[in-house]
Amino acid sequence: TVKGSHGLGDPLGFDCSKGRPVVIEGDLDLSNASDGDLEPYRCVVVVGESLTVSGEGLSSLEGLNELETVCLDLTVQSASITDLNALSALRYADSITLEDLPQLVSVQGLSALVEVVSDLTLSNLPALPDLEGLHLLVRVGSARLDGIPLLKDLEGLRSLTNIEGGLWLFVPVTTLQ
Repeated sequence: TVKGSHGLGDPLGFDCSKGRPVVIEGDLDLSNASDGDLEPYRCVVVVGESLTVSGEGLSSLEGLNELETVCLDLTVQSASITDLNALSALRYADSITLEDLPQLVSVQGLSALVEVVSDLTLSNLPALPDLEGLHLLVRVGSARLDGIPLLKDLEGLRSLTNIEGGLWLFVPVTTLQ
């Protein structure tokens, strides 16, 4: 367990080469990341507060492969990533925001998610054709889909049975199947 919050360039206080899972009790701010910057975090399994990942020089989330839980907010924004495959171990986040990811073509990496307690926001994802990968999601506090021009249906949300807040659709969905 590592106390406090951390960001890129901060002394880590842990060594992933020992193979032990790491819990960061505070926030993890990986803003302005580039490829390779996430590798030192490869053994982090829990972020006790919020995780922010951004960086126009970031084309992959490799290094976050063991992450299972983000206790508060997971935000991935303003990056050149094409998929979320490195997040395939993620099972829980209080809220998830994916925004301003112009090259994102798949959310398949989120396929282990079953519940987002608070908000699910998908915004400004012009290359995303579908929501496959969210097919096990059964509950969200609220959901906002905005700026996803290729999205034609909500089939990827087929297991979603409980939306406690609201569902805001600002996308060209032609069927609600």
